[in-house]
Amino acid sequence: KHFMAKEIEEQPTTLKNGIKEYIDTSNNDINIYNFPWKVNEISSITLIGCGTAYHSCLMAKYWFEELTTLDVDIDIASEFRYRKNRFNKQTLYVFVSQSGETADTYAALDLCKKNGMKTCAVVNVIESSIARDSEFVLPIHCGTEIGVASTKAFLGQILILYILTLKLGLLKKDLERKIFEEKVKDLKELPKLVEKTLSIDNKIQTVSSTFNEAKGSMFLGRGYSFPIALEGALKLKELSYIHAEGYPAGEM
Repeated sequence: KHFMAKEIEEQPTTLKNGIKEYIDTSNNDINIYNFPWKVNEISSITLIGCGTAYHSCLMAKYWFEELTTLDVDIDIASEFRYRKNRFNKQTLYVFVSQSGETADTYAALDLCKKNGMKTCAVVNVIESSIARDSEFVLPIHCGTEIGVASTKAFLGQILILYILTLKLGLLKKDLERKIFEEKVKDLKELPKLVEKTLSIDNKIQTVSSTFNEAKGSMFLGRGYSFPIALEGALKLKELSYIHAEGYPAGEM
C-alpha cells in the first residue's frame, strides 16, 4: 500500500511532466506533430482499453463529443476482439495501456493492423509491444508505476487523451483558436489543483475509518463523475477486496 501512497503523492509532478512534454507555453499550443494521417481522413475515433485504461477511454468520450465533431466509440479490449467488427478506414483506433503489454489490448491492436486501420497508442512504457506496433505513439511520461492499482497512470492517460482531443478539435476546426488557447492555459493550473486536493489527506483518513464495517459500497456519479465512480469502485476492489460497484447516479 505504501507504494500506492507514494505514487499518489507523485501525481502533481507526473502531471507537470506530461504538461511540459506536450504544451508549448510560449505559443499556447500543443506539441503533437508528425501525425501520420491527414486530419480530414478521420471522421470517428474508437478508444480501446482494459480496466483502468478503459475508464480513461470513458472519460475521453465526453471530451471528444464536447470538443470535436468526431463520432466516438469505446470498447473493452477483450470485447472488441470477440465480436464482429465493422472496420472503417475513416476511424482512428486508440489503444490505452499503462504497461503497453496488456494482452487483450495488444490482440485488439493486432486485429486492427491486420485490417489496415489507423492505430495510435497511449502508453507509459514506450519500448512496449503496443507502442512498437502502433503507427503513432503518445507517451504519458509518468515514470515507472510500481503499484498494482493504477493511480498516476490513470491521471496521465486522461491528461494525454484530453490534450489529443484539444489538438484534434483545433485541427478539424471544431474548436475556435481562442477557446483552444484558454483550455491550454487552464491545463497549467492542473498540478497546483491536484496538490491542493491531496492536502485533504488527513480528513480522508478520518472519514475512511468509519467505513471499516461496510460489507460493500456503491460509487455514484453522473456525467464526468460516472467514469470516476467506476474507477473508484475498481480501486476499492483491487486494494481491499471489499465488494464495490460504480453506478450512474441517475439510475439510483
